[in-house]
Amino acid sequence: MAPQCRTSRAVLPAPQSRYHPALLPDRRHPVVRQEILDRQEALHDTPILDRLADIREALVQAGDEAQELRHMPAWAVTEMVNAGIYRMVVPAELGGEDLLARQQIEVIEAASAIDGSVGWCVQINSEINALVLRQMDPKFAHEVCDDWEYLVCSGLGTPNGPFPGREAQREGDGWRVTYQGAFASGCHSATWNLILTGETIDPTTEEPVDAAFMIPKGEFEIVDTWDMAGLRGSGSHDVRIEGYVPPGH
Repeated sequence: MAPQCRTSRAVLPAPQSRYHPALLPDRRHPVVRQEILDRQEALHDTPILDRLADIREALVQAGDEAQELRHMPAWAVTEMVNAGIYRMVVPAELGGEDLLARQQIEVIEAASAIDGSVGWCVQINSEINALVLRQMDPKFAHEVCDDWEYLVCSGLGTPNGPFPGREAQREGDGWRVTYQGAFASGCHSATWNLILTGETIDPTTEEPVDAAFMIPKGEFEIVDTWDMAGLRGSGSHDVRIEGYVPPGH
């Protein structure tokens, strides 16, 4: 018998803001559209584990299909996006659920019981979504979240192939990035790719900086390197960026 998702209707604590009010964007800057906040608020009437259980049969099918594709099918990612699964750790004011660690683990456990690759992608992409939003400039965070279907992937900046693992060179007020990183799970459906170039010397200050960049879809290439038996459907291919200069934020 296939494993069943456990559901819970326990009352969860109200989401708490982790942004200092002084850091929130003013009206002159892009903010999350009310439509995004309204869609997330409507989901709160149904506990997230119940929402996951509602799409369980679809995700079972997706897991089987992902074995052939070697990544999650786009329609299955859309199902999870519309159920608010990938926003489970995102701050409430950015249209997320702001779940506690214990609650996140319960969701990941339930997703993994459906399919290992599904569970992995839920875990890694949800955590990366939240990680970048809590670290980046709040104005840019709102810009990223002002897309209901946004999804962030990230790979390891380890050398793989003819390109250097990671390189960022100062160019004017910005940086020119060349990068190839492995294990970028969920990259086929990602709208953004987070890359970490590690410690880099800023020639304008001659000081070391830990550089991180958000690369939009269309500016990174997926290199077909993922052909494994375990987590085969996770789509953990390499991603490559060739001399892209991200806009400053």
